[in-house]
Amino acid sequence: MKKLFIIFFVLLFSTHTQALVLENCYVAEKNNKSVDTSFRKDQFEKNEFRVFSEGKIRQTMIATDKFLNEVNERRKKFRKKEKEKYGHDIGDYSAEKIYTKIFKITYFDKKFVKAERSQTYTSDSLGETKINLNITDGSIRETHTTKFRGKAIMSDTTIHKCVVSKSSSKSNFLDYWWAVILIIAITFFIFTQSGKRLKQIRRK
Repeated sequence: MKKLFIIFFVLLFSTHTQALVLENCYVAEKNNKSVDTSFRKDQFEKNEFRVFSEGKIRQTMIATDKFLNEVNERRKKFRKKEKEKYGHDIGDYSAEKIYTKIFKITYFDKKFVKAERSQTYTSDSLGETKINLNITDGSIRETHTTKFRGKAIMSDTTIHKCVVSKSSSKSNFLDYWWAVILIIAITFFIFTQSGKRLKQIRRK
């Protein structure tokens, strides 16, 4: 029974590995306007979309220290300008070095993966983001819609370009075959144990 538990544990671990990684991403297009043509090493240490077998996608962006300081300085200037112009303080908010977003997968096949997430701003407004990943060419179409009392008031479309991780595909191919081998091993183990118990019952 102890051996059976170990086999099931290994099988559970192997089937919960990452299925796909789209890395070195950059914004190629924003609202039909060209932005970048390659991964911005001056801005990010990492910018990737990682697909998990649990039905989730995690976007991770790790900013360089220089770029992070530039962003936070711009926010301070914007805060000061808003206060001087409109008389209200938007608050002290600094961008974090590591930023992540989790999306829930709603569809997938051999070529495409579709996912979405929602974010509540106030009791009346929220944001909805939908992404479509093209696994073959590493492109991602992201649509963000801001809604107020259920009605869309603003929408942005962003096209990301990424590199599909080959090492991840190879690793998951091996994980697949290990899972198959483990399933066969479990089946064989259960069959042999059942046979032994049956013989013991017949002897009695």
